[in-house]
Amino acid sequence: MSASVGFLVMAAPLLSPPPDPEASDSPPARKLGARRVLVVYGTRYGNTKRVAEALTRGLLRVPGVEVDCLPVEQVMGSPVGSYDLIAVGGPTEWHNASDPVRKFLGALEGRDLRGLRGFAFDTRYQTPRSGSAAKVIQRRLEQLGVGILMPSASGFVAPVPHPESEGMLLPRTEERFESLGEELAAALLL
Repeated sequence: MSASVGFLVMAAPLLSPPPDPEASDSPPARKLGARRVLVVYGTRYGNTKRVAEALTRGLLRVPGVEVDCLPVEQVMGSPVGSYDLIAVGGPTEWHNASDPVRKFLGALEGRDLRGLRGFAFDTRYQTPRSGSAAKVIQRRLEQLGVGILMPSASGFVAPVPHPESEGMLLPRTEERFESLGEELAAALLL
């Protein structure tokens, strides 16, 4: 399902609003045995959003997984302890994660994240010199005590000669992230 202010997806027919920033870290009601995943992303030109949505589609292909996929601005300060897995992604900017993603990760400092699993992803140019926000995000998640479920992954973009567009996803990137979503869900259910 798509929403105009984000991409909120739950395993049918269960629907719920985005996490309430004022709520406690106690787990919300969920299907018995279901695993909850939060896919949170920062995006500048829409590429990382497309990757996050593809990851979400893959996660939802596996029965027993519920997913909230939201932009980082909607999740800032929200409890993440009610999730089993948090997938964090953003564009690579100056060899680093974008400011909104770094602020989100900084806001997790001091929280009890024991038992939370993590996955990091990014979008970047396909050159060795571009750096990788995903590696920065994964390292930060590890520092926060989050167990990494799978190594980070990158969605590559190609530069295009348009002044308002940083790039476009290379072919088959979305399909690759759908497959990664399925792999993540399967690993989470083990």
